[in-house]
Amino acid sequence: MSQQQTKKSLKRFAVPILFNLVAVGLILGAVEFAAMQKNIKAKQKRHFMINREKLRALNNFENLKARANFLDPHLGYAYNPAIEIHSNPDGRQPGFVYYGDPADAKALRVIALGGSTTEPSYLRNWPKPLHALLEAEGIPAVVFNGGVQGYSSNQELLKLIRDVLPLEPDIVISFSGVNDLGFMHSMSDHPMVSKYQRGIYRTLTDNVEPLFLPNTIVALRRWRSGPSGAAAGVEGIHFGTEVETTPAAQWAKNMRLMHSVSQEFGIDFACYLQPVLGSGTYKPSAEERKMFDAANESQRGAYGKWVQDFYAEARITCEKLPYATDFADVFAGEADVYRDARHPNAEGNNIIARAILEDLRQRGVLKNRQKRDKLSQR
Repeated sequence: MSQQQTKKSLKRFAVPILFNLVAVGLILGAVEFAAMQKNIKAKQKRHFMINREKLRALNNFENLKARANFLDPHLGYAYNPAIEIHSNPDGRQPGFVYYGDPADAKALRVIALGGSTTEPSYLRNWPKPLHALLEAEGIPAVVFNGGVQGYSSNQELLKLIRDVLPLEPDIVISFSGVNDLGFMHSMSDHPMVSKYQRGIYRTLTDNVEPLFLPNTIVALRRWRSGPSGAAAGVEGIHFGTEVETTPAAQWAKNMRLMHSVSQEFGIDFACYLQPVLGSGTYKPSAEERKMFDAANESQRGAYGKWVQDFYAEARITCEKLPYATDFADVFAGEADVYRDARHPNAEGNNIIARAILEDLRQRGVLKNRQKRDKLSQR
């Protein structure tokens, strides 16, 4: 074969080969791009606990306009501070919905902290009827509702230090316990870190390996991060010193710390170990037993043990701490007061509000405000 014929043959084969190489390259590039997008989305969604699907699944989550999908550097997540949490015409400020007039200098200033059994997104919460009861007794008051779904006593403590003290309250109330069960919402070896926070930091630091051509993608990521390589600067996560404790012991420590902080700033503090199905002398209805069984099944049979273990220890704590009140039996003699295994219904919350008011009255806390008013007038 002549040299000229050889060149022609090479050209004849080179064109389709090059074409095929380009086609394969485009396909690989498309696959790489799709894989990278998939990795990015997987990285963004990983460990995302508070999402719309979960919120819709919550029982009786009425008139919910807010989403607990704002990141919070200390608490993990929070509500959007710029929107109204629910349809009732109550006042609001970042982190709180309030009932009453916060500008009234003579009003008793009460802060309510807790999880979803306290938060204002549930229209049937206990802080609002507590405010109504105070007003009905001729006690001018403003009640700030700072409850947020999923918050444990760990987040309550942090919120007290950061957000509550600037409000200069007379009384701080912690209505808690349920979200501390079995370390459901926090890391067992680092209780002050919520599982949501752990998920956020894992998402920020995990290097999700691409499915195809990982070296190329890594090189591109480094190129996109610039000469300093800032995007690759974080190498791990530090959650602090590991601790060995029980959920009830952690709850008790947080109550003691919240009391100490409040006392240091001249604030009365009261904590209430909240009632829950599966503990205390309350006799559940057949429907409520189904609610408890469903909760137990959702945790693969562990939920019932969590309740028993936590309340056995926490109720002893309430006997030792003068500012802690055991509400595990607050529904004794009542019927049909739950809307699910953890959340009281409207009547249940009214009972809680009346019991808290009576307890505050017996403690003399309501009179303490009157004493402070007289002192300030001298």
